[in-house]
Amino acid sequence: MSMRPQILLFLLLLSLWPVSARAHLELVFLLDTTGSMSGEIREAKERVRELTEALRTARPNERVRVGVVAYKDKGDAYLTRVSPLSEDVDVSYQFLATLSADGGGDTPEDVLAGLTAALRELKWDLGPDTERQVFIIADAPPHLDYPDRPKPEALIEEAVGKRIVINAIGCRSLGADGVEIFRKLAYATEGSYQHIGRVRSGEEGLARAMLAALAPSQSEDPSRLPLLTVTPLGAVERVTQGGLQVVPFREGRGASERCGLDVELPPGLTLSREPVVRRGEDALHLQLSLSQGTGGTQRYALPECSLASLPLRATF
Repeated sequence: MSMRPQILLFLLLLSLWPVSARAHLELVFLLDTTGSMSGEIREAKERVRELTEALRTARPNERVRVGVVAYKDKGDAYLTRVSPLSEDVDVSYQFLATLSADGGGDTPEDVLAGLTAALRELKWDLGPDTERQVFIIADAPPHLDYPDRPKPEALIEEAVGKRIVINAIGCRSLGADGVEIFRKLAYATEGSYQHIGRVRSGEEGLARAMLAALAPSQSEDPSRLPLLTVTPLGAVERVTQGGLQVVPFREGRGASERCGLDVELPPGLTLSREPVVRRGEDALHLQLSLSQGTGGTQRYALPECSLASLPLRATF
């Protein structure tokens, strides 16, 4: 099968991740299937197969399992439907083929029922060598007025306990209340939130959003943190990996001294948000979030030049 440009980008992102940091991967697509989501369902049917094949190409020594949870709202044809986690992508693909966009009515949908099913009804591999991620793909906020649903805080706690990362992709004109709750679910579990608007035939917004979230996730495990060569920032040495370069800089003296990082990106990549800089016990940890873009150099200042004496470790 010929690889589309976004799949080639995905392979590039994965190639930046060292073999020693890889793990088995489990992905669950949590999909709103109410009436306004026909374009997103159509896109998901195609992207799930492409992304799974790309993952297997890039991670030949790891097990990749994919599952799907579809949800609607009370009074619709069904509330939730679940396709199990499976290494056979055809299981998910055939399940997606049975889905259609109908139902709904009021603006909120039963997102929490869908997330509960994803966390509790699927047989996740909870071992330490497995990465677990959920994608919520939706254009409406959850019902928070259903008394028989777990609260978002309880589901966050459950996801964190199982080390399941929740990513959310907001579609169409998702309102501020929906953006707020999806961000809360994502950020509290170390996931990402992205808004892509309306999915139209021939556009690749959903694919780009998936790719950005599927770039190797950050880990607090010290054995997984080093991606770029460890080097003292004060030495002003260029750190290079996979066509991406991080170049520390120092300017001025005394009170006017400034320190920071120039992140040089090859064509096809950009930073989707500012780097997250965290001071560890023995190193300065830099977390980069990559997405599709035009490349170029982006400069970021460090909050204090004393950080320049620490080794740099970066992860994606």
